[in-house]
Parts: sequence; structure tokens; C-alpha cells
Amino acid sequence: MTELSGFDTFGLNAAYRYWDSIGWYPTYYACLDTVVGASHKNAIARLIERSEEYGIRAFLLREEVLQLLGTLIALPHVKSLESLQNEASLVFKSRRITTGSHTLLWAAYLGYKDIALYGVDANYVEILPEAVPTGGARLTINETPKHNPNYFFDNYQQAGDEYHIPNTGKEKGDLVHVAAWETIAPALNSLDVVVINASPDSRVETFPRCQHAEVLSVLRKEREKRININYLRAYPREAGVHCDELKIFYPFLPKQDGVMIDVGAHAGWSCLRFLRRGWEVHAFEPDPSMREILQRKTLNAGNIHIDSRAVSKVSGREYPWFTTPESTGASSMRPFCDSHKQTGTVQTVTLADIIAERNITHIDLLKIDTEGFDYMVLQGFPFHQLRPKHIICEYEDSKTLPLGNSTHDIASLLLRHEYSVFISEWHPIVRYGVQHQWHCFLPYPTPLYNSTSWGNLLAFSQPPDLESLRQAMATAILVGAAPPPQSSTEVS
Repeated sequence: MTELSGFDTFGLNAAYRYWDSIGWYPTYYACLDTVVGASHKNAIARLIERSEEYGIRAFLLREEVLQLLGTLIALPHVKSLESLQNEASLVFKSRRITTGSHTLLWAAYLGYKDIALYGVDANYVEILPEAVPTGGARLTINETPKHNPNYFFDNYQQAGDEYHIPNTGKEKGDLVHVAAWETIAPALNSLDVVVINASPDSRVETFPRCQHAEVLSVLRKEREKRININYLRAYPREAGVHCDELKIFYPFLPKQDGVMIDVGAHAGWSCLRFLRRGWEVHAFEPDPSMREILQRKTLNAGNIHIDSRAVSKVSGREYPWFTTPESTGASSMRPFCDSHKQTGTVQTVTLADIIAERNITHIDLLKIDTEGFDYMVLQGFPFHQLRPKHIICEYEDSKTLPLGNSTHDIASLLLRHEYSVFISEWHPIVRYGVQHQWHCFLPYPTPLYNSTSWGNLLAFSQPPDLESLRQAMATAILVGAAPPPQSSTEVS
């Protein structure tokens, strides 16, 4: 713990037993589990009463636990989570509460910008052999464990302690603690907080990972990454700026003999440029009119495979297909314009099935533009088997929140698969069928300038050289002019 001298620290729950043994105490203390708080109320009261001696500046507890502490509740450095939820509802809006996740929010709320996590692995033995159920999700320790696999020292839990079963499900999506860390990421982004996870063998993949010896250098690099990229100006709508995001990938892509999967190929605006380089392209376009144009443009090209199916997370399903006269680029399996009308049906397929059927062994570029279903496309990708080198996919919460996912969900999925992710944000759409205006380019995690904006997430399987990225951005941005029209040139 001497290595932490000079840094402000946050300590949690029953770790006070270890601090007592070494004579060291954190700068802040939190316990947000009501069962654990009630079970340790006497020790928490002692920490509060002797806080000046221990050097603990402030405490964060649940209101239910505070009521057990008598007059200590009135002390100014003792706070309740519920009071903070009222004071800063946008920061503490996540209702999936764990002590770890919401202590991190507390740190961000207090103004800390660069934070390292220790002991956040979420690898729990759900019910220790020494524990017995006492109703609901509660457990009581009958005998002090000789070895406790859940914590960094064996005496963390002792006979008589009560606690909750850590998680309620076996699948990753059901893990309470993992989900809690993922859920708070947007609030951290909005506060421009950099977080890294220095916990070995952690299931928490929301934040960049590193070893203890690398903490300061990684925090510095993550902060510098934001500064280096953030120097790119944000353009107002009236500047009329366009950005060809595919050009951002150019320095990192093979000039020829690459492989592209184009989901939502439209009339070929994205894939034609790579066909001309001699790439192999697997294009998916369910809209019959756009697919016909794409087929005509590539009539004599032997290295493109055009598929009429809609890519999703499950194969073999049939869905209605909606189109609108406002824009040929707004066709979707879900209506989101007043003018949308069902004009047909589509069959779904996963990229996992496509990759297996066609024996695809590498992908240089995966481009996704499905008007709201990009997250489902990624859910159907076999990342355990194959990692595309570069991915670009669209986000727009107004389309995806009704489907149960958000910009953060898409970005978190990419982060879990160890991609470096950047956001290319466009100003909110005024109406379809007209030129849209580009706004800015930022590393993720970062707050969106406008919650109603839309744009693209750019993911790199290897962290890109920032100087090459800046140069690519300079070529991709077109100020004060409309982009060139989509080429009608055939590829042969």
C-alpha cells in the first residue's frame, strides 16, 4: 500500500480488516450493499468516529445503513447514495447499483479525471463452502474461510458476516457486477473521465486493461490520446462539412487483394472503390432496387458476391421490409419515418454462417449500415474465430433504443473484443434525402456532443498510429461543399 502514497484512494466494504492490520486507510470509504453495510455497521461507525485519525475524508453509504448509525448520520462528511442521486441525477442515473461501480461514479462526481481500478475482477465463487443461505439472495458465513477465492486476503469475510450472492445469472449478460460497470460508462464519458482496469484476470472489459507497473504510463497515454485527437476542431452545422470516413482507414488497409464485407451495400458507394483495387467483396443489400443498381455496376466483376439477405444475429428469420420515398438509404426492417411503408419481406442470415459457408479466413474491412440493426449484425459475428482488422458501423440512438441497444452497447461490444474505437459524429438529421453535416471525430470512450446525433464508430484491431490518423482525417474532411456524387461507373 505504500506505493499508493501520494494518490487519493477509495476503499470499499470489508477491506477495512486489511487496513486495520497494516495501519493504512483510504482517502474515501464506500459501502453501498445494504446487507453488507448492516452486517458491518459497528466497524463502519468506528471508521467514521475515527476518520480524522485514519485520514478518511468522506463516506458514501446507503440511506438504509445510515439509519443504523445514530447521530453519525448528521456529520457533513457522511453522504448517502440516495442524496447524490437527487443532486446529480444524470451522473447517478444507473439503477444497477454495486459498491464498485457507484464508487467510481462518486470519484468522477468529486472531480477525479484519471482513475485506476484495482481488485475489480468480478470472478466470484457465488456461494462459498462456509456460507449458508438465509433467505432470498442473502448468505451468512458460518465459519471463517481458511482461503477466500473472492478477495485479496483470506480474512475479508469472517464467521457471522452477512452478504449477498454476488450475481444472479450464469451468462455474461446476467452478471450483475459486469453489467454495472458497463452501464455507468456513458456517465463517465460525459465527465471526460479516463478509467483503466489494473485488475488481473478481470471479467470487466469496459475499460482498457494494464498491469500495475504500467498504470501511470497507460493513464497518461489514454489522456494524451484524447488530447491529441481532440485538437481536431468540431464544425458547426452551418460550415457544411462532409466526412468520407472510409478514407480514415486508407493508410491502414492493403492497397490490393483485400477482403471486405459490406452489410447494407446500397448502390455500392463504399464497396466499388475497393473492387477497383482488386479486393474481394461480400455485399449484402436486401433492397431490390438498390441491389439491381449494384448488380448492374458490377456486372463484369468476378470478385463480388451479392446477397439479398438481411444480416442479423439469427439466421433464417423473415421480417417485413420498409422503404420510404424520402431516401433510398433509409430502407429498414423497422419503420422510423412517417413515410415508411412495407414493400416486401426479407430473410436474415448471420455473418457467422456466411463465414463458415464461404470459408472466409480474413477480413480487412467490415462495413455495416443497416439503419438501426448494426448491433445485431455484430452480435452474429464469430469474434472468437475471426477478428476483422477494421470495422465501421453506424450509431443513432433514436433508431436503436427502441430495439434495446445504444451507442454505448455497440462501442462496448467492440471494446470487449479489444478494438480501439473512435466516434465520427454527425449533426442530428434534419430530414432524409438531403445532405447531412459532419461535426467531429473523437476517441471512445467520450461523451457525444449531442444525444440526438448520429454517426459512425470506427474500430481498429490494432491501435492506429495517431499521426497517420490525423493525416487521414485531413483527407477525409471536405469543408463547405457537398461530397462528390456516387459513381455510376461500372466495375469490370
